[in-house]
Amino acid sequence: MDDNGKLKGYMMIFIKKNIPLFKLIRFGYISDLYLKKEARGMGLSSQLKDIAIKWFRKKGIRYISIAVYPGNNVAHSIYKRWGSLTII
Repeated sequence: MDDNGKLKGYMMIFIKKNIPLFKLIRFGYISDLYLKKEARGMGLSSQLKDIAIKWFRKKGIRYISIAVYPGNNVAHSIYKRWGSLTII
């Protein structure tokens, strides 16, 4: 995400193949989300999430997983505000 060519933050997303034990073959994965300090609290993480969901939907992905470090309380609070994500 940029503002007049200046990077404010990013989200790294990709499609993962599940292990053959499960019926779900592929799922979306959010591995990184970062915003510069001056860009936080402006709803940009939710905008990035919405862009990611649109991309996953175009690729036929209906389920998303996200990982976060247990001690990252800021990220936990953001993801809790997002709630359960359904992209059907």
